Amino acid sequence: MNASLQRLTQHSVAGFHWSLMPELQAQLLDEQGLRLPAWLESGQARVVKQGPHRIVYRVELPGLCFYVKHNLIHDQRAWFRQLVRPSKARLEFDRVLAATERGIPTIFPLAVAEQATRVGSGESILITQSIEDCIPLHFFLAAVLPTFAEPRAARLRQQLAVELGKLVARIHEAGILHHDLHAGNLLVRVIRDDRLQLFVIDLLAVKMGPPLDWKESRQNLVMINCWFTF
Repeated sequence: MNASLQRLTQHSVAGFHWSLMPELQAQLLDEQGLRLPAWLESGQARVVKQGPHRIVYRVELPGLCFYVKHNLIHDQRAWFRQLVRPSKARLEFDRVLAATERGIPTIFPLAVAEQATRVGSGESILITQSIEDCIPLHFFLAAVLPTFAEPRAARLRQQLAVELGKLVARIHEAGILHHDLHAGNLLVRVIRDDRLQLFVIDLLAVKMGPPLDWKESRQNLVMINCWFTF
């Protein structure tokens, strides 16, 4: 585990149990809980994704940018599911740590919170540090790459194919089966000399185990192929 994550401290506030790095407590929490309402009011936070099961916010504070994923209990089925398994935030937090320990480039968790309930687990919150200067791969393919002139565009397409192959191979060799591996869950960063860096996100729907065999890898590659046309 990352050394900084070994220093997580525990706090209970406003009906949630928090695990977070001690230096972030005052910045993230007050006596009402997460400072999200104040950030929304000031414009430091905005909704980037919203559905019946979760809301995702991007927050930009001085010296710190991060995402808040608030998992909701939106129906009775979700409530029953929470009776027999950890919260979604805890599951993703643990899987992010496992992926990091296996050498996979991904997000960095800052805090996790679970609603206090008498039985099972309720709503949950995962806070992860933003990977700056990155954009989702599907947006890069659709809106950014077409703006580049040749031969730069061709060079980037070729490099992207190589880097994507390397990343997926690393994921599979690390024993990670990502059931939601698509271009929206991959981030790309263009760095010096037009080199590309890729990161995988949204690690809730993953299975950890031994390295994937060819059949499992092939099935996962078919899923990815449905999203890509270079």
